[in-house]
Amino acid sequence: VSEDDGKSWREEPPLGPGRLVKDEPFRCVFAFSTIVPLKDGSHLGMFHRAAGTGKDVTLQVVQSITRDGGFTWSPPVIACDGTQLDGKDPCEPYVFRSPDGDELCCLMRENKRSGTSLVMFSRDEGKTWSQAVDAPTHASSAANATPRPPQISRPRAFADIRGQATNFTEPAPRFPRGPD
Repeated sequence: VSEDDGKSWREEPPLGPGRLVKDEPFRCVFAFSTIVPLKDGSHLGMFHRAAGTGKDVTLQVVQSITRDGGFTWSPPVIACDGTQLDGKDPCEPYVFRSPDGDELCCLMRENKRSGTSLVMFSRDEGKTWSQAVDAPTHASSAANATPRPPQISRPRAFADIRGQATNFTEPAPRFPRGPD
């Protein structure tokens, strides 16, 4: 961390033990894959982790809140549990805000490649999420990315790997609003 515009740096302690330990709350496959500012000035971070062992392993998307710019984080809570998704493994969450600012959308890669990516919505700043469902085909990808090529007016959250897009110079169609 630097508090003087990069002139000097100090190392911060890790959130967890630095290795995958079954009961460690911050165990993860990799660090936060998305961090989004919330209306109250805090930030919501999400990552995915394994749950279970051996052939029964599944993935969970978990979230944590920081109110001090990332120095400390709340205990992680499960936002999307693969055991509740009929054989799908949610991973690599990416959260963005709706144009009107009232809703969060979370796109997740489906790690078993059994269909499209997954999507869920929150209208209360991530306190609760809708049930994750299959995302529209144009929002599915093998890898999470947020490209912003100069020829399109809005970023596309996922690249089209399934060959469904007809024109890569136009923005992907908007997502429907989440369930009421």
